[in-house]
Amino acid sequence: MSEDTIHLGVRLKEATAQRGILSTELARALGVNSQQIYRWHNQSDMLLSSLTEICSVLDMNLDEFVYG
Repeated sequence: MSEDTIHLGVRLKEATAQRGILSTELARALGVNSQQIYRWHNQSDMLLSSLTEICSVLDMNLDEFVYG
């Protein structure tokens, strides 16, 4: 992976850990099952619509989510 590549699944794990939010809580807030959260954890990319919803639940803007 190059320096300028951002693994969004890793960022999702980091962002939820920083906020103390469990995967099950995030899943419930997004209206998806926990299995979807685990899939996202392993993905390097995501749909922008999913990212936007995740950021809303985590109370983050997109730049903050992506770049930390």
